[in-house]
Amino acid sequence: MAKIEIESKYELKNTQKVVKFLDKNAKLKYESRQIDTYFDSPAVGYTTDLENGRRIDYWLRLREEDSQSSVNFKDWSISDNIGYCDEFESAVESATDVKTIFGRMGFKPVAVVDKTRRAYAYKDFEVSIDIVKELGDYIEIEYYGNSDDIKKVQSQIGQILTEIGAKTAPEDHRGYPYHLIARSRGKISS
Repeated sequence: MAKIEIESKYELKNTQKVVKFLDKNAKLKYESRQIDTYFDSPAVGYTTDLENGRRIDYWLRLREEDSQSSVNFKDWSISDNIGYCDEFESAVESATDVKTIFGRMGFKPVAVVDKTRRAYAYKDFEVSIDIVKELGDYIEIEYYGNSDDIKKVQSQIGQILTEIGAKTAPEDHRGYPYHLIARSRGKISS
């Protein structure tokens, strides 16, 4: 069963101040290193074609984190400049075997995102601070409540950014792998 994910991600310009606020006012859920390998699909419509700065709408990801691994597929939608997706995720026993299976089926790795994530529970949200190799610091706010009012949730995300004193760049709908792929192909990723 797919779950609906409502989240916003921003480059963070005052990481230490935000972490200090969250350490004092939120509940630390976990801190971990995550290595995410993103794959390009041989299926039409599911490729990482970056011509004309196109946003990528589908992600197939294998995450290796501490002693566990998972596979994840996200089907992203943007409506009124608000990002949300249908998400499917499952634990896997062997990341190595999954990479082999994907490779034999024609899936090719296109980006590896290596990050340290510090995730907090704050109100009905998970607020994560990501330190991403080659990209910098980001904040991601993901909704975990029961509302299906996407505009209302997006407004609440904006309120949280203000409450925690986050100084950010404009919202980034493209994600870490997009920026890494764009860099590797010599394209601007702003």
